[in-house]
Amino acid sequence: MKTQLLTMTAACAILGAAVATPSIMAQERPTAVKPDRVNPFVAPYTTIYEIPPFEDIRYEDYMPAIKAGIAEQRANVEAILSNPATPTFENTILALDHSGDLLEKAFIVFAALDESMSSPEMVAIAEEAYPMISQLSDE
Repeated sequence: MKTQLLTMTAACAILGAAVATPSIMAQERPTAVKPDRVNPFVAPYTTIYEIPPFEDIRYEDYMPAIKAGIAEQRANVEAILSNPATPTFENTILALDHSGDLLEKAFIVFAALDESMSSPEMVAIAEEAYPMISQLSDE
C-alpha cells in the first residue's frame, strides 16, 4: 500500500507539473458551472492507466471528496470493528486497507498538486483539509 501510495503521489506530482492543469489555471476567470457536472474524484477514472483526469479537476472538487472520503473511511472502519465474524485477512486487514479509497484518491492528487502548484486557493483548501486528515489519522 505504501509503495502504491508513493508511486501514485510521484506520478500525480510529475503529471500535475507537466500538464499544468488547465482547469485549475483557469479558475481565476469566472466560469459557468454545469449543474450536471460530476466530481471527478467520486467517479471511476476513465483515463488511460486510470490516471486522475487533471483537466477536469477544479478547486471546488477537493473538499467535498475529502469530506466524503473521511466519512466513508470512518463508516468502513466502524463496519470492520462491529463485524461479528472471526477476523480474517480479508475482512480485517484487506478491508482496512481499502477503507479509505475515496479519501486516498482525492488526497493524493491534492497533496501532490499542493506541493507542485501552490496557489491561494490550494492554501485555503490545505488549511481546512490537513487538520481533518490529521484528526482522522489520530482516531
